[in-house]
Amino acid sequence: CDTSSINATYCSNHVLRSIENFDDLPPNLRSLLELNMLENEEHVAFEKILRYHSQLDMEPFLEWDLKV
Repeated sequence: CDTSSINATYCSNHVLRSIENFDDLPPNLRSLLELNMLENEEHVAFEKILRYHSQLDMEPFLEWDLKV
């Protein structure tokens, strides 16, 4: 997951879903793999953007009454 920008995070949303020795991975990597197991790739990308880009101003979305 490329976290250098919001666009880079969205475009680098990987589809790796499983790996051997899953339990031996650091918690942050396990968490990303668990996200990748979800069916909706758009949701996964959005979740990663929110996780890694806390500077994102959500106010415009809230004003539009969007379901996020």
